[in-house]
Amino acid sequence: MLSRIFTGLLLFVSINTTAQQVHAGFTQVTNYLIYYPDGYNTDTTRRWPLMVFLHGSGESGSDVDKVKVNGPPKLVADGKKFPFIIISPQASSPQVGFPPLQVHALLADVKEHNRVDPDRVYLTGLSMGGYGAWKIAQEYPEDFAAVIPVCGGGDTSLNWKLRYMPVWNFHGGKDMNVPISQSDDMVSSLRKYNPTIRYTIYPEVGHNSWEKAYDTDSLYTWMLSQTRFRFHETNPDPASLKLYEGKFLDQRNDTLVFQSDGKQLIVWPAGAPDDKLPLKSSGPGRFYINDRMLTEIVFPSGKSKAPYFTLYDRNDRKVCRRVK
Repeated sequence: MLSRIFTGLLLFVSINTTAQQVHAGFTQVTNYLIYYPDGYNTDTTRRWPLMVFLHGSGESGSDVDKVKVNGPPKLVADGKKFPFIIISPQASSPQVGFPPLQVHALLADVKEHNRVDPDRVYLTGLSMGGYGAWKIAQEYPEDFAAVIPVCGGGDTSLNWKLRYMPVWNFHGGKDMNVPISQSDDMVSSLRKYNPTIRYTIYPEVGHNSWEKAYDTDSLYTWMLSQTRFRFHETNPDPASLKLYEGKFLDQRNDTLVFQSDGKQLIVWPAGAPDDKLPLKSSGPGRFYINDRMLTEIVFPSGKSKAPYFTLYDRNDRKVCRRVK
């Protein structure tokens, strides 16, 4: 099925011969394929898993049927059935690729108009799409339950954003288009934050490692077993909360005050005691605010007063040190 998403607003522009300033707008169109599994139209109460597939550079353009050349769209065209929805957007050109915001907007539209399980949305891509999968997952980790890059690469400095993301990466050992070092670097970097990452290398395969990867039934079994990450609240040791009490200075020289009430840790900006915010514990030295947001405060382990903590938010991580 050929579908379109409009991510802009087209407004009426009047024509006048005099100088004027009028409302205008820009409309962006993304062509994509969408596959519905057996039973989607009969079971109208069920919410379904969704895979987002990003193609390689050769399938870019305006003819969306080109996306059927490789990967899951090819398998579907050849008659394979999957128990999940698949959307396969087409990049307008290799130079443009898959802008994260555009894919994020497409995904939001698809979830709004289809019965999608928001906790079981998966991202995968090959070659150019493999790079896109890494980048989009780093930009919008809260959108996905797992990421499956194939013969891609990316920015290793942003892998801390994927510390809770299930990842299975694939690459061919004889890939001459995208050197395997691209995957090696991403995997070794991510393992520092996420030791559960999976990495499959096909030693005798070149660039087309996607043929073996997407023909692996265990990949889909693993994928469908993953659900979107969320924090789970635990009961902290009241004595340990004392280790985190005190004043800490962030990189903007703003002071944050931490205090325990015996059951939880509370934080507020110095000079604003009315703005107190209770923190939830997800484990020793780890605190969060909202279980669906990846913002968290992490103190180092130890039996003495914590000298600093690291604040992770959506776009940055900051070290805040104790004020003596």
